[in-house]
Amino acid sequence: AVWKKEGSSDAIRLTSPNLRVHTLTFTDLTGANNAGTVKMTMTLSNVAADAADSFLNVIRTYTTTATVKAWGGN
Repeated sequence: AVWKKEGSSDAIRLTSPNLRVHTLTFTDLTGANNAGTVKMTMTLSNVAADAADSFLNVIRTYTTTATVKAWGGN
């Protein structure tokens, strides 16, 4: 499972209980041409993916990028 927690707030689950997270990788792509860019790669499967008779025996990898912008804070 993937959870998000900020400061003293309660953790928030970002993935469904029906999913198994195999890998979660963050890569800093910050450079001269892409300041503040982070790439996230996550490999997921359904919870029953280990069952031999499961028709949902599927593993998928998803990759996305996000650019972090400066915040003035008010």
